[in-house]
Amino acid sequence: MLPVSLVVLVACQPAIPAGQPSSVAEGPAPELPLVVYERIGGETGLRERWEIYADGRVVREGDTVRYLEPEALMVLMEQVERSDFFEMEDVYLQEGPRSPRFVYALSVRMNGGMKAVVVMDGAPGQPPALGDLIQTVDALVRGEV
Repeated sequence: MLPVSLVVLVACQPAIPAGQPSSVAEGPAPELPLVVYERIGGETGLRERWEIYADGRVVREGDTVRYLEPEALMVLMEQVERSDFFEMEDVYLQEGPRSPRFVYALSVRMNGGMKAVVVMDGAPGQPPALGDLIQTVDALVRGEV
């Protein structure tokens, strides 16, 4: 009986030689934001990136700048659902010459899925709900709500 148990235990050992680093990182997986909002362009070539996490943390360029109230985060995620964000096209851009405009990238992680949409100011075909959602996110990250 002992040799059988020993064989089973040996078979359960990892196939990594002693002293070799494992390719699997130890510790908890990194937390992913629920929402990533980027605004690029305009007259000055502005570039901003904001992240909103499940705990309400709002992070800009790696620094936590504020916390959203749980109700505000819940209202935002409900607006994402109502807007049919996950059914929108991935890109709404305007072709041809254009004055300095902003381009917005909005990524949302929800219900096990993730979706990113890129839109330019004045691009044809963009649903009004997308503009409303961008305005809401912009106001939240800036603390205007």
